[in-house]
Amino acid sequence: MFSKLHFRTFDFSRKNISMDFLKVYYTEYGRFIINFESICYHINFYIRNVINKDDMFKNDDRRIEILLEGITANPLLSKFKSIFLTTTDSENIDLTNIFTNFSNSFSKIIELRNYLAHGTFMFQPNTDEEIFKVINPKLTKKGFTEKGSIITIESFRKLNDNIEKLKKVIGNINYFSHAKNIENSTLKEILIKETLTILSNIDVNLDKIELK
Repeated sequence: MFSKLHFRTFDFSRKNISMDFLKVYYTEYGRFIINFESICYHINFYIRNVINKDDMFKNDDRRIEILLEGITANPLLSKFKSIFLTTTDSENIDLTNIFTNFSNSFSKIIELRNYLAHGTFMFQPNTDEEIFKVINPKLTKKGFTEKGSIITIESFRKLNDNIEKLKKVIGNINYFSHAKNIENSTLKEILIKETLTILSNIDVNLDKIELK
């Protein structure tokens, strides 16, 4: 499939690129960004609720939001993991496994987000293959380097499907961690088992062909 691909076969412009392909590409890229930011919001929500679990702050108190505002994904995830360790949930083996697996998966997604967000996208004109190229120029001790990779729309779609599963996981975490009506109930155990099952079927790796 990739035997005829070369750096010069890709172009920055959308000329000679089918609108059908561009619609699919923009759809999947949009899904990635929206789901990524949604997970960050859920992590932020978890932190705020743990801090305010004993009604330490009034509803109109914005000091927590002020402290969390502007924090990027990596430090936000770090705070999320540390906050979890202050809760009684951290004494539960299943919940600890959920938080660990979720955190590891989202850490990989953060790396992918940075790779994609800081890369330059190029397309191959006059082809029916749903592929695109991402290049990441860097300055190193050895001078200028430019790494690139070929990604298929199908692999991007698969990644997004798995990120949506991970969004379901953080949604469940927030629900069984903060919903007072399910404390000490069988529903909480059901949600925990469901969440562990979802995590066991998540693969957040993006298949790509590295170009040298």
